[in-house]
Amino acid sequence: MESPSTGLRACRATWARGLEVEWWTWEFDEDKQTYIRHGEVVSPTRLLLLVAEMRLEGWQLCRAVV
Repeated sequence: MESPSTGLRACRATWARGLEVEWWTWEFDEDKQTYIRHGEVVSPTRLLLLVAEMRLEGWQLCRAVV
């Protein structure tokens, strides 16, 4: 999904751990080639570190939760 006026592309991820589910949302600014999460610019390295932290805590990245 892309916003035509700003060049921002919405991104989403779903995490599951047992019966817990967490949804992440962030935006990718195609003009500046940056990621924005919770209003802050986040480097690709930081996003990968967040993913590693979640996996260490037992979370699994999913496409969908049934």
